Amino acid sequence: MDKFRKTNVTLSPSEMRLLAERLLPDLPSGPLDAYRKKASFNWKLLKLVLEGEANVAIETKIWTLLTEDPLFHHPNKGLSHSETRRLAFLRFKKLSVIIERLLGGNLLLQGNGPQITFTRCFGMYDWSLYIKYALSHFVFRYMIMTSSQRYHSEIYDRMESEDIVGCLMLTELGHGSNLKKLQTKAVYDASTEEFVLDTPNLESTKCWVGNLGQHATHGIVYAQLYTPDGVCHGLHSFVVQLRDPRTRLPYPGVTIGDMGSKIGLNGLDNGFAQFHHYRIPRDSLFNRLSDVTPEGKFVSSIKNDNRRFGAALANLSAGRCAIICMCTTNLLKALVIAVRYSGVRRQFGPDESEELPIWEYQLQRWRLLPYISAAYAIHVFGKYICESFYDYSVESVARGNSPENKILSGELHCLSCALKPLSGWTARDGIQECRETCGGHGYLTIARIGDIRNDHDANLTYEGDNNVLVQQASQFLLLQLRNKQMGRKVSSPLNSFDFINDMDNNLKRKLTVTSVDELMNPKICLDAYKWLICHLLVECDRCLKEEIGKGVDPFTAFSNCQAYRLRNLAVIFAEHATLQYFQDRKSVV
Repeated sequence: MDKFRKTNVTLSPSEMRLLAERLLPDLPSGPLDAYRKKASFNWKLLKLVLEGEANVAIETKIWTLLTEDPLFHHPNKGLSHSETRRLAFLRFKKLSVIIERLLGGNLLLQGNGPQITFTRCFGMYDWSLYIKYALSHFVFRYMIMTSSQRYHSEIYDRMESEDIVGCLMLTELGHGSNLKKLQTKAVYDASTEEFVLDTPNLESTKCWVGNLGQHATHGIVYAQLYTPDGVCHGLHSFVVQLRDPRTRLPYPGVTIGDMGSKIGLNGLDNGFAQFHHYRIPRDSLFNRLSDVTPEGKFVSSIKNDNRRFGAALANLSAGRCAIICMCTTNLLKALVIAVRYSGVRRQFGPDESEELPIWEYQLQRWRLLPYISAAYAIHVFGKYICESFYDYSVESVARGNSPENKILSGELHCLSCALKPLSGWTARDGIQECRETCGGHGYLTIARIGDIRNDHDANLTYEGDNNVLVQQASQFLLLQLRNKQMGRKVSSPLNSFDFINDMDNNLKRKLTVTSVDELMNPKICLDAYKWLICHLLVECDRCLKEEIGKGVDPFTAFSNCQAYRLRNLAVIFAEHATLQYFQDRKSVV
């Protein structure tokens, strides 16, 4: 929680209401007035409590700047593929000016609250523009700040002038999820103190790289590091100059192409690249965890290969946390369209004299209200996860990866791997429901629900395919079960799975409610979730042991338990963590 939200808590209710009225203008008068007057809560006050004074003020300024600048006005006709790309790049260059006016510079240094506000606002406006900017100014810049003990000052400083556009080059044509099997090579040449980047075959072509198709000048390239003795030391990251910033032409030894038109996000130029014995300086290696001496000796603060691999990819959790916010933003936008439409669209009635707004029909509410509740819950909990990851990152940069931070890193990884699928799938299903509740009019391009659906679709597979991520979350939870079985205390700094310590008592609990009112008690619901998670942990463990007992290898055993046990475990864990957060902080939320 940022400092502005903390200061709001100290204000009296009357002061909060006055502040909300000052910060937020009234909604324009129209056919929805009758419903808005019936509201049992003050929407301005709720927004202020949830977002905080500073973030509400930033959001208002962003909408004002976008409204006043003709460059950001939506075109009134369809654009060609090249026109869409060109407009996105012009807006991309203008964003730095906007951020300078709003915040006085680098958004990464402003705290997590402004970043989330920026994500929500520009995501609602145009996801292609947001992702293009975020990949260069958040992801690329963040990794330069946190992944290397060398300060790449020339690259970092020139980003303010838009001379440099960054990208992240991880996925390859042959491998997206199994990152250990990436094949791009970085072979160290001690005679010149350079790494030689090479794409050994077609499958190792870097692909789906946002910003690379037309504009990226620099990339963070993940490659297998080889020392002169021929030993491979696993996956490492390098900052690599790809294009001439003046001409945007690739340097000799780098082949770059465009992925072409996509289902959505066509303002973002996804590209592919191959390296042909391309030489880069030794200092290009991000060396916070590992380094190569000028003579060619590999050194690392982490001796275990698997742990070093995990640490090298830890920063990817930041992308998953951001996608959680992106998913709920998409769902919220679709819901606003569907609910407003439901309030003005009239069909049928008790007699011929007047038709009712379709919101008055039980079925219409039944279809939308669960998604409103889910969007609210995941939005608030997702922000908390983002804030926690930001605090973890600041602590890691300032003090290194302490034992406490390592434990927190594992929990954040587990939560992001579980919550990204939950938020993505919930938004996917909710957006489709919104499209259908708007009837035929929801199928129009101008309704925007189709664009929301298409742009959202990528969230289900990039930064980790959801069905792969839930397996990672389940594996981590099973590791906590092993700790419990071996008599070790399960450590959970964010309290998302500390109840495993009391697993035996959780499994002994019986549902004893005698009325509907008792069943509506949040504690009863949370106790049921705890029982179910503990039960699934035991079932998953039993299934794995049974498979191995049949002579099946551990890999196949885990695969045979995925569909009906491990997947459910991760999703239910994410649902419980979301509800538990509300229960623990209900006085604030």
